[in-house]
Amino acid sequence: MKSLLRSVAVLLVGFLIALPFSAAAQETCCPRTIVVPPVPMPEGESYDYGGMMASAFVGPLLVPSVIARDCPTVDFLSYEGSIVLDRLVDAFGEVSGVKPDPDAQRLKELLNGVTSDYVFLGTIEAENSQVVDGQLFGHFTLEMGLYQNCPSHYELVQQEAAMWDGSNYTIAGEGGVIGRVSEPVIENLANRFMPINQILYDYERLPEISEIVPEEEEVKTGHQIAIELAGIVDGKGRPSKPWQRVLVTVEQGEILNGVKQPSGHHVFEVGGGSVTVQYKAPDQCPEDKTDTVTVQNTCSLCPDMVINLIPEREIATKDITILCGGELEYIYDRQVSLMGADVTTRAHAMVPFYISEDGEVEGEGEGTYENQRTDPAVVVDETGTVRVTLGGKVVEKCGTAETPGIQFDISLDFEAKGTLRIPVTGFTKPTEYTDHYDCKGWAELCFPLIDGHTKNSVCHGDPFDTWILHYGAGL
Repeated sequence: MKSLLRSVAVLLVGFLIALPFSAAAQETCCPRTIVVPPVPMPEGESYDYGGMMASAFVGPLLVPSVIARDCPTVDFLSYEGSIVLDRLVDAFGEVSGVKPDPDAQRLKELLNGVTSDYVFLGTIEAENSQVVDGQLFGHFTLEMGLYQNCPSHYELVQQEAAMWDGSNYTIAGEGGVIGRVSEPVIENLANRFMPINQILYDYERLPEISEIVPEEEEVKTGHQIAIELAGIVDGKGRPSKPWQRVLVTVEQGEILNGVKQPSGHHVFEVGGGSVTVQYKAPDQCPEDKTDTVTVQNTCSLCPDMVINLIPEREIATKDITILCGGELEYIYDRQVSLMGADVTTRAHAMVPFYISEDGEVEGEGEGTYENQRTDPAVVVDETGTVRVTLGGKVVEKCGTAETPGIQFDISLDFEAKGTLRIPVTGFTKPTEYTDHYDCKGWAELCFPLIDGHTKNSVCHGDPFDTWILHYGAGL
């Protein structure tokens, strides 16, 4: 009994240890197609054994016992069937009055005449050869290369070779016809590409994991930030191939870069394993103040072949908080006549502000400022800017009112330059004006949440300051 329990425990431990290495929870199962065209015969060969060689090569790869994993699934397409289907499509188009598309024809040529994900291309070289009764004899080398069949990143995945002396019909020391006796040579060559789906899995390194790192966790409405997709790796933690692609979407904001698909997804190449997404928060405050960034992988290997890449599996998501707010308008308009002097001072600024999740308020804006004084003795003409800095918080009750509102803390900074002129003498000199005011904790600067609500204050030293709250749907 103890021995049985010990055996069960060992099995359980082994199972638990194996779990982290299982890609089942982080594995996308993509279908892949492969075509093996006939092998071109070397110069001098009168007979064409290319189709027989291709069939002999494919046979071992179809044996279920050599499939090491479930994904990707692999389907060998008939080369002859692909050619026939392609001709039927062209013939149907001709009958229907559709002219062949030159771009499609060029793409077909680049795809080795077949529209498969991968293609095995074979070559035979003959050395010390001679022709006897129409048969080519000599030392032969058959090379079979597995290629990714996509023009934009056409690439050799694996290449193997087999050699024999004799002819393409018989093999030295073995005798017999190629349909039977040469198969062990070609079969041994095919064995080096087993298991085929493991080779494809290790080659493709499909993106399965990524981390979303936004420049800021909270984004103000209408503002832009960079979002990094970092650590893009496959199910084994290896960097994905640079040509692999990820598809990115957001629910409320906008993605400003990448290749936008008709489906709304934005496509990015993985490159070195890190992608930068330019994100813009919605201009208007949404009802749900959270935007979700979603990253998906795709089984589409070749963008040349499709208009719209199809998302396959979600590999990462991240929520971003949208900071909403409104605008506080500042108006200062003072026009007075004092002891024979006319004084006009004006300032105006629209100051955007934002409210964090914990109710803290912040904002900053710049507007115009002007100051003119005219009297018989002196003339002053100054223009400049006013910078308004907002702080504060959302409160449940605004002063004596029973309604929630915003208690603002405000700082004003005036800066202006101009001239002072004495009309009698014509004397003129430049002037420079700066001033600072803090209006913090002032009860009269608590605004109920009413669009257009107006307050007057003496923040600027007299009762000519006017503040107007604009918020619309922003609060």
